[in-house]
Amino acid sequence: MNANQTAPTPSFVVNKQKLSPPRSNEELRTEKEVSHTLFNKEKQKDFQKKDNVKDPRVTKLVGTTTSREESSTDGAASEQQNHKQPLRSQLNHPGLRAFHQWMSATSDIYRMYSIGKVNKDESAIPLLPRSERGRVPLHLQIQNRTITDIDVFWVDFKGREIPKGSMKQFNGSINITTWIGHPWAFRAKDSGILMLHYVPYRIIPVIDMQQNGSSYNEDDETGVHAFSIETAKNVEDMCSVQDNMFPYPANSITSINRALEFSIQQMEREQISPRILLKYFYNIALHPSESKYRQIRVANKLFWNNIWCNGGRGVLHALGFEENGSYIEMGRTTGNLPGNRVKDVSNVIVMLEEFMKDIEDSDKPAIRQPRGADGSGTGRANWRM
Repeated sequence: MNANQTAPTPSFVVNKQKLSPPRSNEELRTEKEVSHTLFNKEKQKDFQKKDNVKDPRVTKLVGTTTSREESSTDGAASEQQNHKQPLRSQLNHPGLRAFHQWMSATSDIYRMYSIGKVNKDESAIPLLPRSERGRVPLHLQIQNRTITDIDVFWVDFKGREIPKGSMKQFNGSINITTWIGHPWAFRAKDSGILMLHYVPYRIIPVIDMQQNGSSYNEDDETGVHAFSIETAKNVEDMCSVQDNMFPYPANSITSINRALEFSIQQMEREQISPRILLKYFYNIALHPSESKYRQIRVANKLFWNNIWCNGGRGVLHALGFEENGSYIEMGRTTGNLPGNRVKDVSNVIVMLEEFMKDIEDSDKPAIRQPRGADGSGTGRANWRM
């Protein structure tokens, strides 16, 4: 290279450009706000165009959704006024099938029976194949009203049947002290065939309206489970059970009034006031032609905690309310509720008002309860519905 020739500029060298002066914070903020405004306007135009498109799927979705304000309502009257969809329930009372299912699940919280079958040597023990460590004592009062002598066995911690006595035929009886969570087996003395398995799961609280027996021994504050083993009502069963506290099986309750009585008794066991439930029934009785008062959203927090998770649910099923998706409803969308169903609602209002006077009476002395009536020390890991 000659001395007069200049070296070429490397390709990586960037030509210097004149830079603009830096902008102030105020200018940057203004530019950002303008860009956001333009962006929002464009999005709004897009949404308006989409709204004009009649998509049946979108229409159906919009018609069934609720706003946040509607879903957070906490009053019985306002909840019933938020009518969302046509009622699918029957015009007339659908029967007590839903009530029987609820009652069976509720009764199994406290005790469970498994009746032996004629064509089977054994029946499965309800949930517990052996005794678990008991923490709450219990008195069993059992009567034998069959035509055969019955041997009584305690199922020990290894699943073995330990003889504990026998009951003579025709009103023989036995009184035993046991523990919550200990299964018992009852076998025919002459043949050894299993007649009944029984497991107590929880102490039954004492209530004012309790009839036909007691669930409390005042001498030692121990709860009582009482039942009788009777002649089988079905040809395939070895026996039947008469339980005055929790009738077994649940479908032995066949009338609406008896179903309502049991449900209100369960509300008293759980110490639930019917005040909120009454608000729903007042609206139905005053407006029998308004379907919005007969459709209740189950997920409503007030309804769920004070009605759906206790004996109030049994009251609704006894009246013929039917579950439809996220709602429970009664009657048709159009037309009046039939007169007989309005009468049922009026009758339950009278029953609940009388019950409310008793449960909310501050001057009334508290009922003494047996140990474990609050659910402490129960079997099945303190499970409740």
